[in-house]
Amino acid sequence: MASDINSEKNEDADLALTWSGRWTLAHRILAVNVLTLVLVLLAIFYLDSYRNRLEKERVQKVTDGVQGGQVWSSIFRPGSIFRKGYTDSPRNRSYVIMNSVLYHLHPVKVKRHAVKVSYTLCLGGLSFFLFILLTVTGIFLMFFYRPTAAQAWDDIAALQHDTLILHGKSDQVIPVDAAVRLATLLPRADLHLFAECGHWVQIERMASFNRMVAEFFKNGLKA
Repeated sequence: MASDINSEKNEDADLALTWSGRWTLAHRILAVNVLTLVLVLLAIFYLDSYRNRLEKERVQKVTDGVQGGQVWSSIFRPGSIFRKGYTDSPRNRSYVIMNSVLYHLHPVKVKRHAVKVSYTLCLGGLSFFLFILLTVTGIFLMFFYRPTAAQAWDDIAALQHDTLILHGKSDQVIPVDAAVRLATLLPRADLHLFAECGHWVQIERMASFNRMVAEFFKNGLKA
């Protein structure tokens, strides 16, 4: 009877040890799986952040190349908010206001004396008027101006005004033949050719040029 009880106790102890070993092994496997999952998640996060950093560096490199190029520098003058290396200073703020149409139309801050007519001399209104004039004349030119040589010569021949033509014989920019043809087409024209004179007649023959122009404005063409 005692031996039976001892054998049952031994079997219970062996069964307990077996289940304990099984739980310990399961815990080890679970820990390994959890650790593997954590490592995988960390690797994915690192790779994703590394890829984002590479993309940002690539975009920044392209942006720096564009903003540091000759084309960008020629379009946006120094002080523009689109230029690379903009620093906040009174000089650069003035550049930004001068180079921005938006700040011209609606400035951020204007001092009271800066809006007086005696201070601005109505330069803003004059600029706006000239802009409207340029727009209107540009529209007229689009519809009525035909940039062809034949049409230009025909328009010149139709002029009935007195015309004074001063030209240098040694002009390398506009040939003398063009001045002769111009004087031939114009019905009321006076041509004077300066010997040993190039393109800048008003500078190379300043005294004669000023005298002849003043006489032309005073008396018109010679009979």
